[in-house]
Amino acid sequence: MPVILNRKRALRLMSRRGWTEAHLVAETGLGATTVRDILKGGPVGPTAQRAIWNAFQGQVRFDRLFTPVLDVAQAAQEAPSGR
Repeated sequence: MPVILNRKRALRLMSRRGWTEAHLVAETGLGATTVRDILKGGPVGPTAQRAIWNAFQGQVRFDRLFTPVLDVAQAAQEAPSGR
């Protein structure tokens, strides 16, 4: 089952740290395009899940940071946009 990032929670965690998208890229070691797609509601593979969770140093439960979905395209369309 595909998994997406809980965008609202991730942005809140980033804000608390004063992180931009570029900071998240640096902390995770993921590519900028990958992080941008994930933040827009794209699917998150197992490697990216671990990288993002580790970047936040486990300060949030894994199951609250990521959400399984049946349809990634529909979830991305329904996700709130903008910052």
